[in-house]
Amino acid sequence: VKFVGGAVVSEIQEAGGSLNISMKSGQKVKCDAVLVGVGVIPNASFVTGAEKARDGSLVTDECLQTSAPGLFAAGDVATYRSPKSGEHIRIEHWDVATSQGRFAAKAMVGKHDKFDQTPFFWTSLFGKNLRYVGHCMKFDEMLVDGELSKLNFVAYYCHNGEVKAVATMARDPVAVAAGELIRMGKMPSVEELKSHSVDLVDRLRRMNCAS
Repeated sequence: VKFVGGAVVSEIQEAGGSLNISMKSGQKVKCDAVLVGVGVIPNASFVTGAEKARDGSLVTDECLQTSAPGLFAAGDVATYRSPKSGEHIRIEHWDVATSQGRFAAKAMVGKHDKFDQTPFFWTSLFGKNLRYVGHCMKFDEMLVDGELSKLNFVAYYCHNGEVKAVATMARDPVAVAAGELIRMGKMPSVEELKSHSVDLVDRLRRMNCAS
């Protein structure tokens, strides 16, 4: 399996029973089939009386309450305020959607817990698992522990000296630990990571034992 990142398809042509894919970079790929992931568009056009984001999703607070009394939103249709950063974000991962549903249900019956779960998703291709935790729309530095070519690594996406998200392959326990440390605001600094002396799994274990 070969991953081609940052590539944009410019043309798909059929020739002799095969498909020829042309990239904007000039690279060409020949294949038997093409699977297109087109993403999602929030569908809240039927909702009135509640604040909406520019993409049409429903804007909520940290407890998934919209501006309309008694109306809550969860999943792809919710742009919620992050308790950690204060920014409004919308996550298109089913794991987040199911968790938000539980938080929204609790809020409906008076238990207003802030949704502070770290966004998390994964994908599996031909026995290789890619896991991603955090939320990073832009980064100014990426630190890699491991070997990308061997699909065994931890990649830290950093912005303004802070780790915003972590991607892993063949390091599942690290992804789980990173998600919890990000939620707690206890991720190592960029300088600590550069020293290669940090074990996220051990750090989380020691913190749990101390508490």
